[in-house]
Amino acid sequence: MEKKTLRIIKWIWGHSRGVTLLEVMLAVTVFSLIMAALLTFYSGGLQSWARGSATIDIQQNARIAMFEIINELRYAAAVEGLEDNNILPLYHPGVAQQQGAGSLSFTSADGQKCKLIYNETKRVITLKIGSGSGNEIAYHAAGLDFFRYVPPGITPGEYPESISQMILVILQIREQKGESAAGSPFVLQNTVRLQNLSR
Repeated sequence: MEKKTLRIIKWIWGHSRGVTLLEVMLAVTVFSLIMAALLTFYSGGLQSWARGSATIDIQQNARIAMFEIINELRYAAAVEGLEDNNILPLYHPGVAQQQGAGSLSFTSADGQKCKLIYNETKRVITLKIGSGSGNEIAYHAAGLDFFRYVPPGITPGEYPESISQMILVILQIREQKGESAAGSPFVLQNTVRLQNLSR
């Protein structure tokens, strides 16, 4: 048994030969192609994840800002410009490219003067309460519009006393150009019924 094993080892040893340069280069080329394909796939997945993460951040930012705006306005004691078309225009459903007011002054339920301001240069939305400094509630803002809103079926001049007045808020958030989520803005709109104000 041992002689047979030794003969097999000698036969293998006698028939083995070295690796040529061509075989080495071929092996390195095949390995490089496989690694390049894997790295490309990994890089694409990583970029896709970064874009998705940035989009989620933008949407979350917009939702939090909208919640803050609606929460502040819902129980406002007074809203400046609610009757003035130049300050707070009436929303016309179906009309594209309407321009609402970019800021809104109101009196909070506890009597403090407040103002919601959209700063186009800094792309932030600020809530200023009283005489204090403003609190930035949204970043990467692409637009903020406030409209007087009249529910369907009600004529603007014949607003019933029993129905609270409403404001339509349209908020646009967009990542800066060159960043992973740049593109069309994420738009949220919501109507807020002013609980403390009737016509």
